Amino acid sequence: MLYTAKRNCLLIVSAALLLIALPAQAQTNPATIDKIVEETGINRLIAATPRLALAALKQSAFAVDEPKVNSQLNGAFSNAFTTENIERDIRNQLTQNMTQSLADHYLVLLSKPEWIKPAKMERASSDPKNREEMMRFAEALKQQAAPAPRMALIERLDQANRTSEFSTNLQLAFFRSVFSAINPVLDADMKIDEEELGTMQDEVRKTISQDIKQHVQFSYLYAFRTLDDTELSRYVELSESKTNMRSNALLTKAVIDSIDKAAQRAAHRMESDS
Repeated sequence: MLYTAKRNCLLIVSAALLLIALPAQAQTNPATIDKIVEETGINRLIAATPRLALAALKQSAFAVDEPKVNSQLNGAFSNAFTTENIERDIRNQLTQNMTQSLADHYLVLLSKPEWIKPAKMERASSDPKNREEMMRFAEALKQQAAPAPRMALIERLDQANRTSEFSTNLQLAFFRSVFSAINPVLDADMKIDEEELGTMQDEVRKTISQDIKQHVQFSYLYAFRTLDDTELSRYVELSESKTNMRSNALLTKAVIDSIDKAAQRAAHRMESDS
C-alpha cells in the first residue's frame, strides 16, 4: 500500500516536471501575420469596420426613441469599433491560432501567379466605380444564365473560400452587436436573452442568406468574366487546398470574433454610462 502510494506520487511529480520542461507553444511571427492581413485584403475590411458598425446601428429595426440613449449608443460604438481595436484583436487571434508553418505555406500560396491574377480581378470588381457595370452584368445574367460548367466552378469557389457564409456571418455579427450594446440599458421586461437572440438571428439568416449567395455568385461571374475556364479551374483548385481552407477558416473566425469583442466593449460602455 505504502509502495503504491509512493509510486503514484513519483508518477505525478514526474508528469509535472515533464510539463514544466516542455517548451511553450511558439507564437507565429507577427510580421508574417501582418503580411497575410495585407495580402488577403483583410486590412481593407478592418478599415471599413467602424463605418459598417455605425451603419448597422443606424439601420437596425430595433429603434430607440430616446435621444440620450441614441447618443450613448453612437458613442459606445465609436469607441468600441475603432480600426485599432479591430486590427489588434484580429492580429492577436491569428498570432495565437495560426501556426508559423501554416502561415508560411499560406503566403507561398498567395504569391503564386495563378492566385495573384484572379485575386486582383476579384478586388478590382469591388471598386465602387464598377458598380453600375456590375449591375448591368447581373441583369444580363437574369436574362441568360451562365453556362452550367461555369456555375459549377463558381459554386466550388464560393464553398472553398466560404464567401457567402462569411458575408452572412459578418452581417449577423453586426446585427448581434446592436442588441448586445442596447441590452444593458433596457428595462428588465424588454431585455433579450441568448435564446431569443439566437431565434432572431436564425430568422435574419433565413432572410438574407439566399440574397447574399446570389450576390456573391454575380460578383464572381463579373470579376472573372474575362478569365477562361482553365485559369478559373486552377484558382478554384488552389482555393480548395488544405492550406487555403484552413487559413481562410482562421481568418474569417478572427474577423467575426473581433466584432463580437467590440460589441462586448460597447455593452460595457453602455452599462457604465447608464
